[in-house]
Amino acid sequence: GSLMPIPAGPDVIAFSRQHEQERVLVVVNPRARAQAVVLPEAALGTAMQGVLSGETLSASFTLPPHGLRLFRGLAARAE
Repeated sequence: GSLMPIPAGPDVIAFSRQHEQERVLVVVNPRARAQAVVLPEAALGTAMQGVLSGETLSASFTLPPHGLRLFRGLAARAE
């Protein structure tokens, strides 16, 4: 599988891990204050759902202090 860092904001750590057609996206706020997250369109993938929350991944959201979001879905197909 592949591991790819994703730009998501100056104080946010984000990366995706892909194996075959499954993709996982991890977004972490290591700070003690809420952080705005803005993901590039390419990071959104297909049918990405929150593993713990069931929410659909959106391009922008706010992470609480020391927050984490974990999404899982299908990898985008190469054209």
